[in-house]
Amino acid sequence: MNRRGGWDGIPSSVTASITAALGVAGSVEVQATRGTSSEFVGKLSAPGELDPVFVKIVMDKVPGDLAMFLNETELARRLPALMPAIVETGEHRLQYPNQPPGPLYSWRVQEWVPGRTPGPDIAGADVERMASLAARLTPSTLHLAGAVSLHSVQELATKHFTQWRSLEKDPRLALNLQSEVGKWAFARRSQLANLEARAASAVAGSHLVHLDAGPHNVIFGQNPEDDRFIDWVPGSGPEWVTLVHSVLFVAGRRRALDPAADIADLHAILRAKLDDAGIDREKVVSYLVGLAGFAMHGPGRQDVPPSFLVADLEGVLAFTQAELAHLEPDPPRSTPVRLAGRLRDRVSGVFRRSQ
Repeated sequence: MNRRGGWDGIPSSVTASITAALGVAGSVEVQATRGTSSEFVGKLSAPGELDPVFVKIVMDKVPGDLAMFLNETELARRLPALMPAIVETGEHRLQYPNQPPGPLYSWRVQEWVPGRTPGPDIAGADVERMASLAARLTPSTLHLAGAVSLHSVQELATKHFTQWRSLEKDPRLALNLQSEVGKWAFARRSQLANLEARAASAVAGSHLVHLDAGPHNVIFGQNPEDDRFIDWVPGSGPEWVTLVHSVLFVAGRRRALDPAADIADLHAILRAKLDDAGIDREKVVSYLVGLAGFAMHGPGRQDVPPSFLVADLEGVLAFTQAELAHLEPDPPRSTPVRLAGRLRDRVSGVFRRSQ
């Protein structure tokens, strides 16, 4: 075992990655859940570490924002049990970033480092078990629900890329986007082809922040077949800004939603809007997936709270504005926040004209 500080001897570089993984971004390559949905296993590529680190994180209490979004019973019913027991090596109490003062959430972190000599507290059988687990946890075998046969992660992610790109090319929407969002943001859409080209390798594990079937990455629909996986491809950066604008534009209005009760309603609103305009309803889900992924997995950002959900459109726009200010020395005159009110005011008429 590597013992260079950190939580109970776990390296500080590893704990930094764990902290990021529990928040909104990180370098977790694969995660899975077990039993009551409170246990996670991840392959962490920590800065300064030569070998990946496999950890198991046991969540003793569901944070309030996640509990409001999805309850533990629902998670237990829908997510498969993929992970065997691993020897426990430490414990840490962590408060989510940007949360008001309140109770901490207890996590037990369990570590195994492939390629190094196991410590005395990890038996050979456990090392073999972890090696077997690592071989099984691949994108082609990780599914979002135990009792429901869904697309594999790779198929689902590829579907999302191609579907919302296809929707974007719809002339009834594209013309409105160009006039309402502006040529500066509209021009960025061409960069999305690069994301599509990288999708297959990213899903295979070389570029994804994580493949995580945890509660913050799954949007449960009214029916199991409507469950959706969301994730973020690091390095995609401002190409996704246009997607955020597009969703706001399509939604037509801002709604203060209770994620647990009304996320399906937001799906219905968007589907109805685009269906009225003659656009395929199924493709709208990809817009929602993209927006949720943007909101909860801003690239390299540690200051986005876990409650930053699809319902918080004003927050998405503010976050987008901050990203643009960081990435662009001379931002366009029409910033995302300025655009928000104008888009909301005019979107109904635009959709009527698009029919």
